[in-house]
Amino acid sequence: MVAYFKKNTKKLIFPGILCLLLSISHFSYAQEKFNLEPAFTQGQVSIIAAILGPQGHLNKDMYQAFWAEVSQTAINKSGGIESYSRNLKRDLYRRIALIHEMWRSAKLSWIAGEDIETPEFTQALKLHQELAKKNNRLAILGARQDIASMMQVILMSSSGGEIERSGREPIMKYNQIELGLESRLGSEIRATTLSEGIWNNKKYFFDYDNLGIRLKSNWPFNEKNPVKHQYGKQEVVVHAISHNIDFNNTLQIECFNWKDSNSNSSQLIKFIINRHNLRLITKPKNGNFKGHQSIFVRAISEDKDMNYNFSMRIVTLTSSHKALVLIARYNSRNENAGRDILDSFEKHLVIKETS
Repeated sequence: MVAYFKKNTKKLIFPGILCLLLSISHFSYAQEKFNLEPAFTQGQVSIIAAILGPQGHLNKDMYQAFWAEVSQTAINKSGGIESYSRNLKRDLYRRIALIHEMWRSAKLSWIAGEDIETPEFTQALKLHQELAKKNNRLAILGARQDIASMMQVILMSSSGGEIERSGREPIMKYNQIELGLESRLGSEIRATTLSEGIWNNKKYFFDYDNLGIRLKSNWPFNEKNPVKHQYGKQEVVVHAISHNIDFNNTLQIECFNWKDSNSNSSQLIKFIINRHNLRLITKPKNGNFKGHQSIFVRAISEDKDMNYNFSMRIVTLTSSHKALVLIARYNSRNENAGRDILDSFEKHLVIKETS
């Protein structure tokens, strides 16, 4: 299990910045009753890193791998499984609050054009250091690296995007900060699920008004900033949400205006393919999806740095002249993998517009 998560460590890093998810620091409990500071295995720490932040995700396999390495000794020293779970949840929430305050500080620094740290961030950093000192040398080193990474994010944010990588693109973008701020709820739900002694696959309803949908899911999707495209004579505004299912698979849902959506499906497909830099590998298959006309296609990425397959369901919303696109991106040669991803979410998707 440890080797598996080490292999996927790079995927934990938020694009363009350092890894902020405290993935190398040993775990120390913010305990009220028990003065115990057990350290996690490297595999468990990797799982904790994976559930936090904008790209966070958690599934049953990860949950079981985490709890398989919780020793009975650690549970006994905590006073039992319930106490262990409470302490685990408390510390995960502490980390989430620390990361959230980092993003808040980053936003204020971006706006002001200078380093700004919220009082809550300063206080959370102090607690982070104090807990590390009560643990061991590795925890102290990890805390120092955590703090250095977070301070660098705030520093990069204060440049307002002027610090560039290889003189081409900003290292920090404002939408990354917004995604970080919006990710708190999802992180807390995943933290609660991980800390419970029994796997809980509970789903919640989430409304995404910009896309005109309601979705039942384990945790919220990340909402992206609207993107404008000029396609022919029409300006297309794309609203999108995304969710990392695991290290290799992602689901993205898009909605955009498309005046000719009912009569010009070839142009609609071409727009989507060009937008994502893909190449079609199957012919469009017409069908019906929840009372609306739909097209199902499979494609492959044309990006040399990305070896991904895509399964897409394109739904035309005739009355509002919009298109809804469900995109499963998966790293597998199994052609059914993308369809399985879509199937698992489609049954929980409600389109608010009637046909």
